[in-house]
Amino acid sequence: PMDPVVAPTWDEMDACIEALKGWQQRVAVLLRFTGLRVQQVMGLRWDDVDMRAGVLTIRGELGKSTSERRGRRMPMSPHLVALLRLWPRDEEEPWLVVTTRMKGGRYERVARGRDVGRGWERSGVREDAWRRRPNHAFRKGYISGLKRAGADPDAVEFLVGHSLGLRGVYIDPDALPLTTVVGLVPRLNSMALEAVLEQFDAGVRFEGLDLRGRGPVR
Repeated sequence: PMDPVVAPTWDEMDACIEALKGWQQRVAVLLRFTGLRVQQVMGLRWDDVDMRAGVLTIRGELGKSTSERRGRRMPMSPHLVALLRLWPRDEEEPWLVVTTRMKGGRYERVARGRDVGRGWERSGVREDAWRRRPNHAFRKGYISGLKRAGADPDAVEFLVGHSLGLRGVYIDPDALPLTTVVGLVPRLNSMALEAVLEQFDAGVRFEGLDLRGRGPVR
C-alpha cells in the first residue's frame, strides 16, 4: 500500500524558506507561490513575467506532461508580484534565479533536492511532509493549502499544469477563477519575510505596498 500523502502547511513552507539562503531560498519562494515543478522554476526568465498585469507565462518547453507542453499563462499572487519588484536582478542574466554554479556548466540550472532538504532539516518541520522529495513538497503544500481554503478545484489543477481530462476540452481557462484562487495564497509569515528581505538587502516598503502586512502605506 502507498503511504498517505502528507503536505506541508503554509507556515511549514515558510519555516523552510526562513532556513534557506541565497538562490536556493529564491527557488523555494517561487515554488511556494506558484506550485510549479522545480525545473520549471529554474527555467523561468524575466521576459516570462508581466509585472504590470501580474501574469506569469509558463513556456511549453518547460512542460513535463502533454498538458504542460501546451504552455499557459497564469496570474501571480499579488504578494509574489510585490517581492519580484524587489528581486535582485542581474542585467546580464535572463533568469529569475541566478545560481552560483559555473555559468554554462551542466549543473548551472539544476536545483538539487538535497540543498533544499537541508533547509527543511534546519527548520525542524515534520519529516513526513518533505523527506523523500524536498522540492516537490512545496507543490504538495501549494495544492493542499489552496484546497483547504476552498479554492475552485479546476482552477487549482490548471495553475499547476495538471490535465483536466475530458472537462478540459470544454473549459476555457478564462472561465476559471484563477485570479481569485491565487489571491488565496497567503503572504510569507513575518519570520520568512524578514529572512527574504535580508537576502534582498531591500526596504520593506515599495510602491504603496507594506510587505509585512501592516496595511497600506500612508
